[in-house]
Amino acid sequence: MSAATDKLLLTLKNWASTFFTIRNVLTFLMFVVVATALWFGHAMNTIRERTIEVHIAYEGIPEDYNFDQPLPDHVRVRLRDVGYRLSTYSDIFARPVVFDMTEQAALRNGELHLTADQLRPRINDLLQGTTRLQEMTPEVINATYHINARKQVAVVFKGQLTAQRQYELTTAPVLNPPTVSIFGVKEQLDTIDHVTTETLNLDDVKDTITLSVNLTPIEGLQISPQQVELTAIAERFTEKVLTLPVQSIGVPQEQVLRLFPAAVEVRVKVAMKDYSSLSDNTIRAYVNYSEHNNNRKLDVHLKTYSKNIQIVRTYPTSVEYIIEQQ
Repeated sequence: MSAATDKLLLTLKNWASTFFTIRNVLTFLMFVVVATALWFGHAMNTIRERTIEVHIAYEGIPEDYNFDQPLPDHVRVRLRDVGYRLSTYSDIFARPVVFDMTEQAALRNGELHLTADQLRPRINDLLQGTTRLQEMTPEVINATYHINARKQVAVVFKGQLTAQRQYELTTAPVLNPPTVSIFGVKEQLDTIDHVTTETLNLDDVKDTITLSVNLTPIEGLQISPQQVELTAIAERFTEKVLTLPVQSIGVPQEQVLRLFPAAVEVRVKVAMKDYSSLSDNTIRAYVNYSEHNNNRKLDVHLKTYSKNIQIVRTYPTSVEYIIEQQ
């Protein structure tokens, strides 16, 4: 390496060590920030154009209308104004512009349309006074439709709910609404008598749960509503043993039925909230005289007077008897 090259490298090294001090770097960064702020301020106050999607929603369209092509969910608008005003329209157009199609839909003539004379004023209403609507695409919305057949069918829950330990589901899951409307070609509707929820499997359910569950789509059909509300009630249960006297029914007046044993033990499962109200009067144990036979045994039957208990076990399940004349 030549002496001239060495001298050049040394000069560059000295210059770099002088320039890239903390003070110089901070000064340089400050000028960058100031320049950026000046550029941004200029840009925000310069007349510009911006293209924005304006979302559209429709009201008043009957559920049995089946459109040949989906209705557009937005139009694109090109706006002209200073930059800082254009920057506000993302928030202004965050909510859709709603058009009421009730009057057109009531004609049931197979066509719906929105003209530029209907679209432009609604959008202009949302613009600031200095903003100009330069272009809108599409200018006109036209849609053709045909009217589907309709049928009301039941909703069937698909899945499994499992209660947490020491809890039990008191009823099957309840769906609201229990029926929904389906729309489509009559020949296809005739083959369908129910729709199902999407598969839902839940473990460790306790207390009361309420969930929104989607319905399983059916190709070629429209379902309304597309969701139902599922409610499941789980309660904490415990067990209790009752000793009940065995009563006799159907015994002729001139006879007496002696039972051995004269009482049975019944193990029941009961919700905790109903435990204190459970008594011997909640269940009746009895035998029916008309069932007597050569085996000299009668089956013990149980009659409950509460829907909130479950019979777990009866011991014994039959009793011996003798018949005495009075």
